[in-house]
Amino acid sequence: MSFTFIDNYLSTNYVLANIFSSIILLIILLANRNVDDFSRARQYFTWGTLALIAYFLCDSYWMMMKTEVVKFHWLRAVWINAFLAWILNLVSVLFFSYILHRRRHRCILRIHFLWRNLPAILDSGAVLLLAMFWPESLLTKHGQVTWLCDVTFLSIPVLYSLLVVLLSLRKFFEQRGEKFFLTLGGYPLVMIFSGLIQIQGWEIPLFCLSVTAYVVYSYTSLTINKISLDNLTGLHHRQYVQSQAQKLLNQGTRDYHLLMVDVNNLKQVNDIHGHLRGDEVLKIVGQALQNLTIKRKLLACRYGGDEFLVLLHSKKIQTLEKVKHELRQEIRKIAAEMQADTLPQVAIGSSQLGESLKSSIKEADQKLYADKRHLKSNSRQLDLFIDRVTGLRNANYLNNQQFIQTEKRQATVIFWDISNLQGFNKQYGYDRGNGILKKAAEAIKVEFLDELTVRYTEDKFVTITFKPGVADKVQRVCKNFNTLIKNRTVNLRVGSYQWQQKQETVIMAVDKARQAKNYLGQNRQENYIAYNHEVEEYYANKEYILTHFNIAIQRGWIKPYFQVQIRSLTGNYAGMEALARWEDPQKGIISPNVFIPILEEAHLVEFLDLYMLEQICQAIVSGEKYGLPIVPISFNLSPLDLEGGKIVNKVEKVRQKYQVDPHYIKIEILESAMTQNEADFRKAITEFQQLGYEVWLDDFGSGYSSLNNLQNYKFNMVKLDRFFLQKSETTPQAKVLITQVVSLIKQLGMHVLCEGVETEAQVEFLKQIGCERLQGYYYSKPMPYEKAWNFLKKSEFKYYESYEEGVYYDKISQIDILSDPFNENSDFDGRYPLGIVQRDAQNKLSIYLLNRRYQEVMEYYNYDNQKLEETLAKDKSLHAEVIKILTQSEHSKTAIAAHLNFHGHDFVLRAKPLAHYQSKVTYVYMLGSLENLMR
Repeated sequence: MSFTFIDNYLSTNYVLANIFSSIILLIILLANRNVDDFSRARQYFTWGTLALIAYFLCDSYWMMMKTEVVKFHWLRAVWINAFLAWILNLVSVLFFSYILHRRRHRCILRIHFLWRNLPAILDSGAVLLLAMFWPESLLTKHGQVTWLCDVTFLSIPVLYSLLVVLLSLRKFFEQRGEKFFLTLGGYPLVMIFSGLIQIQGWEIPLFCLSVTAYVVYSYTSLTINKISLDNLTGLHHRQYVQSQAQKLLNQGTRDYHLLMVDVNNLKQVNDIHGHLRGDEVLKIVGQALQNLTIKRKLLACRYGGDEFLVLLHSKKIQTLEKVKHELRQEIRKIAAEMQADTLPQVAIGSSQLGESLKSSIKEADQKLYADKRHLKSNSRQLDLFIDRVTGLRNANYLNNQQFIQTEKRQATVIFWDISNLQGFNKQYGYDRGNGILKKAAEAIKVEFLDELTVRYTEDKFVTITFKPGVADKVQRVCKNFNTLIKNRTVNLRVGSYQWQQKQETVIMAVDKARQAKNYLGQNRQENYIAYNHEVEEYYANKEYILTHFNIAIQRGWIKPYFQVQIRSLTGNYAGMEALARWEDPQKGIISPNVFIPILEEAHLVEFLDLYMLEQICQAIVSGEKYGLPIVPISFNLSPLDLEGGKIVNKVEKVRQKYQVDPHYIKIEILESAMTQNEADFRKAITEFQQLGYEVWLDDFGSGYSSLNNLQNYKFNMVKLDRFFLQKSETTPQAKVLITQVVSLIKQLGMHVLCEGVETEAQVEFLKQIGCERLQGYYYSKPMPYEKAWNFLKKSEFKYYESYEEGVYYDKISQIDILSDPFNENSDFDGRYPLGIVQRDAQNKLSIYLLNRRYQEVMEYYNYDNQKLEETLAKDKSLHAEVIKILTQSEHSKTAIAAHLNFHGHDFVLRAKPLAHYQSKVTYVYMLGSLENLMR
């Protein structure tokens, strides 16, 4: 390539123009450092200017290569042009973002940065691919730039420049013809044309000069102009607005009003919360006034420390009042967006722009103070959004958080509940209770320092976090809280929810987190749960159950299922338990574990329990009508039924309606009821027992169990929970424990029943330790009324206990075979061989029960119950001797002891009578002096 002197001269000017432009831009950057602006817009301006400097320097190198000032290398030239295209795209993106942030084009800023700049990314990628795989498409071997290179080079700058033009024109009309925006939109058009001219004649440096001029204008208009504004609020100084108002007065215009705006209690905010909080209040009011300049034709300035002056074009008083209302609404909205701790309150006075500016300001000022007095007489607390006790934000603040839903990150709502705080307040006072609240807030803030936490209600908090690891943080909060308060009666119960922000409000999300927390219920093993499918299904069922409960009662969808209870001594039926089952035509069988807690929470469970009692009474009356034996039936009363002390009368009313003897109705009450209202519980037990009902303690050992309950209350029966029995199969300690519990219950004069019996091994174990009644799947599953009675008819057991037989066997079963029944002060060590034998009218002896020690003796002689009964029946002399001893014991106040020879061995037989029923007599007996025989 050859170049003339003119070419070299023009290229030199071109390079010098680029260098000159770079120096100007560098000076602007250095000057910009001294401007107090830390916004995102300034960052884009700085980066964009740096990118322009890099572009000008690289463009100068390309020019020198084309004019062979430096050696021309084709492949290097290709990559230089590609690099220029990339830098120009970057410049376009950065200055476009600068304009968006400086002028707050929110509709575009809501678009993610990646999608907003996707055209530039695609164009840069295309240039890279062309440079790598088809470099000739960008630059010919002779150094000529191709049309495709021009297209890829200018497409993005042209696109973004046109967008700036459109946005500037829009702002021009919104701002009622402000010339700055028209100029701002005109400059990109100049740059486009200069770039096109430069492509046609590259020797003329029009592009770099026009771009530099644009940057200088933007800097002077948008950055240097900032110096003339109030640094804190971004509004004009008072002199500017006063000068504009005076111009209007000089022109004779009277369609303008002055508004004086004063921030109430700013001094109090500064004194109590500090000047940073006070500055925050002023920024909120300033931003609200700036936003109103877009909606209304007004001019605002900061007039003094806490006062603002507004110049408003308005002919109607109604418009004036509307602007006042809009200003207060805008302040509330911005306070929520900024997550402000304090909601600013403003007083506003107004006057029409009159003969002089001074008199107009004075009139507005007088009305301002009248408004301040009015607001003060009707004022609410300044800290509308702050909780006084904890210093956290409160529910008012959370309810105003519209900004949260604009977040694109995944939010988790955490609901905290301080359980039993009300009980703590009653016992220790509200001052100490407030201390608990403060420690809870402290523990939460340690783990969620930068997140929004509010005190939602009296003993509940809500946290909204956008960070992961919620479960671990919650557990640490609970642990720290327990360490801080050192009181086991108070603890945190927590639920969380992954907020679907597009479909749900913040209040809906809080409600679902609360639902998760409530789902924990009385489960003391867990203190935290996240909202999941199980919780969702529970609340779906809850809604269905509550809306269909009355229908289920009326249509008989809820019905009693009966499960038999067996006398361990005889194997006969001693009674049944009625269990509620919901057979729904739509959902099938609904478990009582699902619908009963829901009804309890809704305080509807009393209706269910009384309905069940009515069904039981009907079953007893119906069975008696058809000649079936009357079987005692137990049913459950919820702990909630006992509140208020009216349940006894309601139960008695139902029983009397069907004329059922109270001896046939057994009332089961959960042990947890005793922890809620002891007075109501004790009163109900006493009244039921006085009326002839038996009161049973249900689910003893199910989790919350206290031996004090056995000591403080006199129950007729204690039902051991199934989990108690299941543990006894896996651990020896549990086996010892249940053995001693059965013995203890008997020693306290109460009867004992064990639920959940499922295997023969469990049956034998419970018989050995003297458990009186057994219930479980080993004997039968819960069955509907017809099946239950048919089952009883077809059973292989001999017959059912009558009420009198039940009393008789209860006396027999009351013997504790683990202790010495002949000595009230003996240890509960079970070291004596004990047995229970019954004699009928024909002197037939039936052995019902042998303790473990006795069975060991029988095994030593290769005997069991059946073989022993057969021996007594065959050996007439032995039989007569035993009958003689038993008969003598009936006429003695103390146990009779007599020698007995059995298969050549001498025993000491001690016996005493236990109970009589018709012609039957039952005795307890003990074999002594066996130590020598066991050697």
